Formats: sequence, C-alpha cells, structure tokens
Amino acid sequence: MELDENKKEVLVEIRNNTENNYYLLSPIVSIMTKHLQYIDGEMIEGQIHHKKLDSIVCSVYIWDDICKEEYYAMRDIVLLPKKSVKKIKYKYDNEEYIEIETVHIGFPYNGYDNEIGKKMQFMLKKKLDSSNIIKGYEFYNKDIETMTIKM
Repeated sequence: MELDENKKEVLVEIRNNTENNYYLLSPIVSIMTKHLQYIDGEMIEGQIHHKKLDSIVCSVYIWDDICKEEYYAMRDIVLLPKKSVKKIKYKYDNEEYIEIETVHIGFPYNGYDNEIGKKMQFMLKKKLDSSNIIKGYEFYNKDIETMTIKM
C-alpha cells in the first residue's frame, strides 16, 4: 500500500496466488489523521459495478446503507484473476491539510468472527456463486489479512 499525499491518493495491491478467478466486494480504505479524524477513500481505479449483483447483496444484507432507496451508489467490485496482482487506486479529500497518521484497508464482506456473520457470509456466497453473474469468477468470502500502515 502506498500513500501519495501530493495527489491525495492511496494505491493498494491485492495478490491472488491461487488457480481460481475471484472477486471482492467493496474493499475500503480509511485514513486516520493525527487529530483522530477519519477520511474515507473513494475507489477511482480498478473496480467495476453490477446492478444485479448489488441486488443479491441487498437481499442478504438488508440493513446495509447502500441498499436504501435514497442511496444511489453501487458497491465496488474488484476482479482478481488467477495468479495476478490487482492494483486499486483510492482518492481522498483532505482539503485543509491535516497530518495523516495511519492508512488502513479493510474488507467488509470477508472474515466474520461471529456465527450470524458467518451464516450471512455463507448465504451470500451461495447466492452469488449460483447466479454466476460474473462469468468465470467466484465471490471470495474467506478472511483476508487487513493492512494498516503508520506514517
């Protein structure tokens, strides 16, 4: 993970060392400043969107903000071809310069610790994979090591 404070961008690389094509849902970048203010990064490069896939996710995660009618956004989908490294770029807004302390990447649809989360994750994987929306790819729902870098 690299931070370019001049361009206000974060570049993240995700490796797929397997023999399978996978996709991830909504990997997020959070930036924490020295004053404990959080800035969310917006993915600007490396993603696709799919309305039907979003609809399936909303059928499982019904309380998710993105599923509310008044919210007109779609989840970012990142394709991870087998034996590859995917680069994803995020932009963030830090208009009045505030010193950055840490940058963190997280995966909200991967690696639940509680039983309810695990059941929902299993149900989501089953629905997404059986729909075969993204041909040749399957939803990756296993735990992913998150990364935090200190500045």
